[in-house]
Amino acid sequence: MLMCNQTVTLVRLEYDEKQDTERYVCTVLDGVSWYGTMRITKDANGRKAANEYRVRIPVAVADNAGVTPKRGDFLVLGAVASFSCIEEISAHTGFVIHSVGDNRRGRFQHWAVSGE
Repeated sequence: MLMCNQTVTLVRLEYDEKQDTERYVCTVLDGVSWYGTMRITKDANGRKAANEYRVRIPVAVADNAGVTPKRGDFLVLGAVASFSCIEEISAHTGFVIHSVGDNRRGRFQHWAVSGE
């Protein structure tokens, strides 16, 4: 797949049964396509700006890392070893995954992920 030259970190909130706590699990994915843009929308109060992101994760990259992206996960641009709270995630360029497209057929098999 062309332009798969970015490194991202998939961040998932998981429950740790042993310690009875929640923790953020980080998985670095190297070789993905990252596209971000500013989107302007109109509503009753006027215009509103929002960042929109689209990421394509080749199936081989996800399989090698042992993860499948899902709604509610976070994607952060760059490699990050760990996060301890949501404020740390918000300090990085990234987004909450709103939709995941399963494009594991055809020639360029990948997961199409998007969010704001």
